[in-house]
Amino acid sequence: MNNENLSVIVTDHDEVNRIFFKNICKDAKIPVRSLEFDNGRVLMEYLSTVDAVIPGMLFMNYHLPGKESLNYLNRIKSDPKFSELIVVIYSPGLTEEQIEEIFIKGGNVFMKLPGNYQALKKLLLEVVSASWQYHTSALSIDTFIMRVD
Repeated sequence: MNNENLSVIVTDHDEVNRIFFKNICKDAKIPVRSLEFDNGRVLMEYLSTVDAVIPGMLFMNYHLPGKESLNYLNRIKSDPKFSELIVVIYSPGLTEEQIEEIFIKGGNVFMKLPGNYQALKKLLLEVVSASWQYHTSALSIDTFIMRVD
């Protein structure tokens, strides 16, 4: 992980969400580089390439087509090369059981997706700032769990 900037990947089938995330990352007070993918399969293909930049954070929509986000989460968290990766799963709403399963499978953050841009910007910048603090202070990612509603 490069301490000069934070690399972020957003995986979401909703193009509007990807655009919002990219624009909000540009407004962050810390330097953020972002990549976007429209599905988990393409994300996993990218992460398995030799040239892939391992991001500091991965934002993934819980409701990817086929509801495979937890399968991708499990694959990512079982690979040691992603040990420093903070995974944020987001959704407009989940049951308590679904949120608990995210944390059990290794997700670091559950973020409830708000209904408007300004609220999304506030939450996203809060999560990015917390992640940045973990990366720059060498705190253990294993203990980083956060829920933002």
